Amino acid sequence: MPDEQRIARYAHCISCNVLFGLFETARDPVSLDFLDAMRHEQPSPFQSQAGYVFMQVLGNLPVAAIRAYLSDPEKAARVDMNGLCLMVDDRNRYSHIRERVGPENKDDVYCFLLEYLADINDISRLRMLDDDLVERYPEYRTSQQRLSVWGKIKDYEPPAKWRKGTKQRVEAQKAELAELAATPPEKRTDMRQRFKNLPPPAPTEKEE
Repeated sequence: MPDEQRIARYAHCISCNVLFGLFETARDPVSLDFLDAMRHEQPSPFQSQAGYVFMQVLGNLPVAAIRAYLSDPEKAARVDMNGLCLMVDDRNRYSHIRERVGPENKDDVYCFLLEYLADINDISRLRMLDDDLVERYPEYRTSQQRLSVWGKIKDYEPPAKWRKGTKQRVEAQKAELAELAATPPEKRTDMRQRFKNLPPPAPTEKEE
């Protein structure tokens, strides 16, 4: 490649890296459409970088702004909801992330996570979130919404290298969820009594 072309390509790469850095720092939702287009552009050397920055911008927005973006079905269909939920959950666990996002009502965050429980595929994190929800909202323990957790972990087997006590906690959690699954629907609680905007829970296999 001639020197002029190499110089032009290097300048282009540097410009894109600076732009991505600005987007990630600013965390302005206005940049999301541009980043979404870049991460799906074929072929492009910047796809992975655009995808990373896209998730950093979206996942570090306040929940209200995340909801606003996801309200467009076409945009929502292109979002990694498992990754997004893990990022939203992080702000409840790590103070440095809460400081980066800014003051936010924890109930709003938990309401968002409740709505997308079925999209979380990280079993370890899902178990932790389930414990958190049980502790924070007593009615969640017997709720219809909690059944989505049962659907994810009922066939889960902890790694053989785990300690006996940890395995026992997993089995206890599975037993409690199995009991909930066997409870008649009319005897389960509904988190919509607390969070009015939650969608109706998906029907279980026996109720379909």
